[in-house]
Amino acid sequence: MNNIVVFRPLFLLCMGTTYLVSVIFNTVFLKNLISIFAILVVIVYFTFLKKTTKFIASILLTVSFSLFLIKSNYYELFLSFNENVNILSIFIFVPLLGIPLKAARYLDYLEIVYNFYINSTRKLYAITNLMTYGLSVLMNLGAITLVHQFVNTHNFKEFSSLKYRALAQGYPLAIFWSPYYISMALLLSYFNVSWLELFPVGFVIAGVGFILGILLESNKKSVEIYSSTDIYKKEIKQAWKKTVELIVIIILLTIIIMAMEQIINISVIPTISFLSIILSIIWTICYQPIRYLLKELKQFTQTNWARMGNELVLFISAGVFGQAIINIGAGDLIIYFLNITGINHPLVLIFLIMILTCFLALIGFHPIITITVLAVTFSSSPYFEEFHRILAMGMLVSWALSIPISPFSGLTLLLTGLTRENVLKGIKTNLVFVVILLFLSFAILSFLHLFFRY
Repeated sequence: MNNIVVFRPLFLLCMGTTYLVSVIFNTVFLKNLISIFAILVVIVYFTFLKKTTKFIASILLTVSFSLFLIKSNYYELFLSFNENVNILSIFIFVPLLGIPLKAARYLDYLEIVYNFYINSTRKLYAITNLMTYGLSVLMNLGAITLVHQFVNTHNFKEFSSLKYRALAQGYPLAIFWSPYYISMALLLSYFNVSWLELFPVGFVIAGVGFILGILLESNKKSVEIYSSTDIYKKEIKQAWKKTVELIVIIILLTIIIMAMEQIINISVIPTISFLSIILSIIWTICYQPIRYLLKELKQFTQTNWARMGNELVLFISAGVFGQAIINIGAGDLIIYFLNITGINHPLVLIFLIMILTCFLALIGFHPIITITVLAVTFSSSPYFEEFHRILAMGMLVSWALSIPISPFSGLTLLLTGLTRENVLKGIKTNLVFVVILLFLSFAILSFLHLFFRY
């Protein structure tokens, strides 16, 4: 068992780095090697999966194997394991950016700013939501654990439901536009669109979501909270300076990604992975000695990568399943069904995708599976070729909105563990927010499509 634990980060590193090398040297040998490492990742992580994830992955892989073997496409089955590895490279390497955030003490200063201004439940919700949203852009689920540390104090102890809402409703706002998420990477890899085409719309919808959360919370009675103003008065100026510095760095990173996508003939997905590796090293050694960096990297591979099993195996399995569907032509059957039922307008289709994804998430189907199957189907159909942009944005919205109401999403499982809130109660508290934002998002997409041919 100890040997398997050692091999988990090793095979994961090999899979990720082999993919990045293949971006520069695109050879059949490297593609085969990626598939080999992806299979090994599934094997070494499988024992450590949660029961639900293990069951879903087993079903997906069993069905996929059967569908491939019907046509005796053994080599295609082998290659299908590298289908989502490009997307997983973001999941593997972007969290490295958490190392320089810790090294430069940005997180300590953020905590000072956070505690200095909260003196009511409305401010508690607004600042927690905004900070979760902002940090999630770079840190993904790591932001939830971090911001929860800020709110997990005696002052805020009695507001567990409010804290759950703020964290759960702030996190998905980043999914609407952040290039560092596997949801964005998945859709960019299947649809003929660039991140720059999705970013402005996603950013607007995220802003609408933030305002919606504030408005919903304003209907509840605000309670005064003891403020730590006196404790942090001397440090607040320096804390604000470091906070602004971090915001500027995030904005610069986003601009660099935009520029590189236009200048370099490489997809935004490997660009982000390369940038995350290089920046995490340079940024860290600007504040700490190299031995600190090596220590943090060792800890990162043994903790962060060790906990990624559920998402890794599920995403690889979903990629295999998506390719199996293409292999038997099931995508054509879905398109045929849509045509005979008259569901061929992109807006009608997007609305159905939103409802379907959220409903399936509510009963336990992770959006990784739903969106992968839908993306594979619609991106490969010439009928929907001119609607790639609106479909990709619609699926991104569907993914983001389904996460807070899924009982088995990483967000829900993490939050229920941290706040000790009941899973069903947590989902119920987000349901109104999700439903209203779903209709508002659909209205925005409809307006853009009808008047601007988005």
